[in-house]
Amino acid sequence: MRTSAQMIAKYNARYDPAAQLAARTAVALLAKQNFAEYANDWEIYSNGTRNFLDGQGVSVTNYFGYFAFSNEMYAMLQVCSGESYNIGGSVLIAKYTGQGLSQTVCERLATAVYPWSAAPVGPPV
Repeated sequence: MRTSAQMIAKYNARYDPAAQLAARTAVALLAKQNFAEYANDWEIYSNGTRNFLDGQGVSVTNYFGYFAFSNEMYAMLQVCSGESYNIGGSVLIAKYTGQGLSQTVCERLATAVYPWSAAPVGPPV
C-alpha cells in the first residue's frame, strides 16, 4: 500500500507543467503528421470527384449532395474494403438516391473515383 506522500508525489508528477508540455508537444506533432497524410490523400478523391462531376455535366447546385456522398464513400474506404465496402457503397447509393440524387451518377462516381464495384448484393450462392 502506498503512503499518502507517495500518492501526493504521483499526483503532482501527473500535473507537472514540464511533463504536460512534453506530452502535448508529442501529441501535436503526431496530429500534424496524421492530418498532412489525410489531407494529401483526401485531395486526390476530392479533385477526382470535382473532375468527374464537371465531366458529367452535373449542375453546380447539386455538387453539395454529390460531395456529401463522396465524403461518406471516403470515410467508409478508411474502415472497410472488399465485399463489405461494395455493400456499404450500395447502401450509400440507395441513401443518396432517396434524397434526390441520380443513381446513375452516384454509381459512376463510385466506380470512377473509388474502388467500388456494382457487385450483386445478396447471400452467397
